[in-house]
Amino acid sequence: MRKTLVAVAAVVGVAALTACGGADQAAPVSETASQAPATTSRSAHPGKSADAVDDIYVDFLHDNGIYSSRSTLIDLGHTVCEAFDQGMSFNEVGLTALSSGTSWGVEEIGTVIGASVAAFCPWNEHVIPGGRTA
Repeated sequence: MRKTLVAVAAVVGVAALTACGGADQAAPVSETASQAPATTSRSAHPGKSADAVDDIYVDFLHDNGIYSSRSTLIDLGHTVCEAFDQGMSFNEVGLTALSSGTSWGVEEIGTVIGASVAAFCPWNEHVIPGGRTA
């Protein structure tokens, strides 16, 4: 249930991005790469194997109409977490995704961001509008 709430909060937050301005406000991930070391861990959920977490994440995205290869979705999830770990804001990650040329819309990107945080870096829930504060 918590994962669903995080994903919903992300959808609402990404929807707010459309009112924030264009993609020119987003910093490319490469510009923030040297700011902090990545801390994304495959053990974000002690007691669950990385494969089990990956399965839940990919199934959730598929159940919400978001399709790509399993490895692409998992890599994307970790990239989202690395961006947050490096200090990017929710708006920067969302706008970067929107400007990346993907065919996904605001709702899909919000779902991916929320699911990524819930699955791979729950310590970043505070960056999602409506998420838990740090």
